Amino acid sequence: MTDKAKQDNKAKREALSAAINELERKARQVALLPSKDKDLLAESLLEAISRGLTLDSEPLLKMAVRRFKILVENGAWKDEFLSGIKAVCMVALRKGQRELLNEITPVYRPILLNNPDLRIEGISDLSLLSCLAMKEGYDEIGCTCTKIILLADQSEGEEGQEVSNAALHAVKNIVVTAARSRSEKVFCLAIVKMTAHYRGKQLLPEALKLSEFFQTSLFAAADRRWEKALTQVNGFLCLLLARKLVSIEQQRKIAYEWVQLIGQIARRNWLEIVHELMRCFFVFIRRCRNDEITAYAITLMGASVKMHAAWDGFESAFRFYYPWQLAMLVLLDCYYKSGRDNNTGKLENAKMALRSLRDFALHVSRLNFNKAETEVFNQWFDLWEKAKVPKHVRQRARKMLQLTVLYWERLQPKASKNQMPHMLRIFQPNLLDNKCKRLLEN
Repeated sequence: MTDKAKQDNKAKREALSAAINELERKARQVALLPSKDKDLLAESLLEAISRGLTLDSEPLLKMAVRRFKILVENGAWKDEFLSGIKAVCMVALRKGQRELLNEITPVYRPILLNNPDLRIEGISDLSLLSCLAMKEGYDEIGCTCTKIILLADQSEGEEGQEVSNAALHAVKNIVVTAARSRSEKVFCLAIVKMTAHYRGKQLLPEALKLSEFFQTSLFAAADRRWEKALTQVNGFLCLLLARKLVSIEQQRKIAYEWVQLIGQIARRNWLEIVHELMRCFFVFIRRCRNDEITAYAITLMGASVKMHAAWDGFESAFRFYYPWQLAMLVLLDCYYKSGRDNNTGKLENAKMALRSLRDFALHVSRLNFNKAETEVFNQWFDLWEKAKVPKHVRQRARKMLQLTVLYWERLQPKASKNQMPHMLRIFQPNLLDNKCKRLLEN
């Protein structure tokens, strides 16, 4: 830069400083100013901020932005302010003026709260700004934009529905960008704030859009191996279920996509994420409180574990689908502990669990060139004996295996006749009582 250019810039900065200081002095009396004067003063401050972006005067601009925000909070407004603020944010982002961006972004809050007709446009601007900022590593901008978007989502009536849908779409974009930018902080904050926001809100976005948001968030959290985020995403879904916002059809679709995701993540050998996904999945199934969905989930998971065994073998399926086996234990326990033998729902679930376990063993046997079922059941028993699990879980697993073997024997008496003597150790001691035997009779 030449000496003349430096002198010109210096002169411009001094002129800008004098102008902003004068505006700052006038703005201190904001409570006493007439409405028209507030509007003119705010307009002058925004013009000064725009001019100052080309100069190296960030501290001065931050002061001007703070005063502009106070004026807006006190009712100063002109229609062109929103586009002017967006332009200032984009220039500050492009020039890497992070501190200034942190100052100017919160100005959207009073604007959107005081001007309901601008909320959809402002939410769209904030969505774009947050996504661009996160790509530059400015996670705090993403957090600020998310909070303002949800705060602005408070309109009523038909317009309120449009604002809610726009806010959901904006936060969905933020969540996806946070995952791509590996910003777990913004991702988790967005999910937590969404859950809290919808907990007490009466007017909500369309149910289908909420379901799509959940599925997108679930895949993103799993793809990034964020265990904490998975738990928070599941909490969001539990809220939707509690508020009866997810239809049976949507529950089936969610279950299907969820099990597909479990299979994909299992193929990546991410054991902890697979276990967390399954834990959250079975929490979801329990919260559905619907026997049809439970039966559908048992069928889906049974197919998934068999597919994994075909890919990576029986031992790998045992390790990765350990939570599935625990879920089968729970279904059987629910039947054991039920007060009436004619509890149809629990009986059918227990029978489906047994059928799924038996089919898994038969599938593994056929994968190994018609390997004897005896070998499969004995290997399964050995894996449970070697597993580092509490004693009570091991006892329940023995009982489950004993039931599975007897279920297989009853349905395939010819095939099992010569093999049963080779599985006597599984029944030492025999843990089956009369109620268990009645389950087999049914």
